[in-house]
Amino acid sequence: TPPTLVEALRALAEGSHPAPPGGGYLGIYDRRGKGLDKRPYPEVVSRVRAWGAWFESQGVKPGEVVYLCLPTSHDLLEAFMGVSLIGALPCNVALPRAIGGMNAFQHRLQKLSERFPGGHLVTTPDVAGDLTRPAWTPPELDLSRQAPLDAVDPDSLAYVQLTSGSTGLPKAVSITHANFAANSRGIFMGGHGDATKDTFLGWLPLYHDMGLVGIAFTAMFHGSSLALMRPETFVGNPLRW
Repeated sequence: TPPTLVEALRALAEGSHPAPPGGGYLGIYDRRGKGLDKRPYPEVVSRVRAWGAWFESQGVKPGEVVYLCLPTSHDLLEAFMGVSLIGALPCNVALPRAIGGMNAFQHRLQKLSERFPGGHLVTTPDVAGDLTRPAWTPPELDLSRQAPLDAVDPDSLAYVQLTSGSTGLPKAVSITHANFAANSRGIFMGGHGDATKDTFLGWLPLYHDMGLVGIAFTAMFHGSSLALMRPETFVGNPLRW
């Protein structure tokens, strides 16, 4: 298991993992759960580095929190890794419809901002249009601008994870790269053989640890292919799963 997210990205980009037949990929199912939009891992890493360069161009500094309020998508995962790549702290948050609407969502953001002053927000155009605070929407990336894959200290922070908030406001937990790698390694220990021949499938939300680390990043830390469905697609039509 690579010791940091940056090293995991380097392995995916450089093919340090033995490539499975057809190459490893990140795939996202469409809203109906039919079409699978696949991106080979080297392309994913290129886009992650472009996201990192874009965040730097917007003035995001190391140590700052960037809230990502997006549906399960390439943008969500690639932006998450791009934020972490430049030393800032990504934090996935649920869309307003998942937590009781826009008022509840803005209250949650306000409470989080009290703990992490100056946090940035990336969300969908429809959510951004209803907010009373500034927000970015996913840009058209310039793939010619690439943040470097500079080595990081495993004990440095990688991201912020929110608890579920099912009985109150969610708590924010800061996760180091070493934590991140250890969680992925521990989850994967039940596997055997060549991980790159495996494909992970998931529909759990990526703002929960089980969806984010238990499925998505355990796959990517070990070079396995990954295919994700939106939670609402699964709930609406479990037979599609």
